[in-house]
Amino acid sequence: MKRRHQRDNSTSNVVPFNRYQRSKSGTNKSQRNRQPRKWLVMVCLACVGLSSSYFYHALTQKNEYQEKLEVAKRQKREARNRLEAKEIEYQHALSPEYLEQVARRDYYYSKPGEIVFDLPRSSFQEDPDE
Repeated sequence: MKRRHQRDNSTSNVVPFNRYQRSKSGTNKSQRNRQPRKWLVMVCLACVGLSSSYFYHALTQKNEYQEKLEVAKRQKREARNRLEAKEIEYQHALSPEYLEQVARRDYYYSKPGEIVFDLPRSSFQEDPDE
């Protein structure tokens, strides 16, 4: 039994000869393992570069669309203000007081018993219509 035990110890200390041999290409195994890592790193960097260019493009488009949105909102606000002013003007045009004023000013209408005098406007007086 002692011999058997001695044999096991002797075989465990044996190092295979081909473990330290160089490969045919002249590089050892650790250098060969580095090459796939380099490719993997290069592929990862390429992917990061492409995705960053895509995100940059998307970001610039987003900024352009936000500017266009702000312009559209401002135009909508201005149009709404003009519409409100026109509605007020329309309501004012329908009032009897305004119609009476226009009839007296433009068509020389008068109330019963009134006399209308048409005086020429001088160049020194300001025009009340303007």
